[in-house]
Amino acid sequence: MKRKMNKYYGLFFLCTAMYLGLFLTIIVISFVYALYIYVSYDCFLYEKEYIILALKISLLTIPASIFMWCLECRRLGIKIFSK
Repeated sequence: MKRKMNKYYGLFFLCTAMYLGLFLTIIVISFVYALYIYVSYDCFLYEKEYIILALKISLLTIPASIFMWCLECRRLGIKIFSK
């Protein structure tokens, strides 16, 4: 495997890890909040809109992760699009 491809694997990992991390964090926090409401008021409120909202919010991490990757490549002195 060529050494040049590692920077693209880093981008792939950064995009997927940030996306999945934020998505799962939002899902877990909303589920814990729903359990708190259930224990307090005996009414379990967890709807599919929470999952859709988590997907929409976590999509914002893809451009942010690409921007962070470009900044990291610049800091390390890696030329991204040239030889």
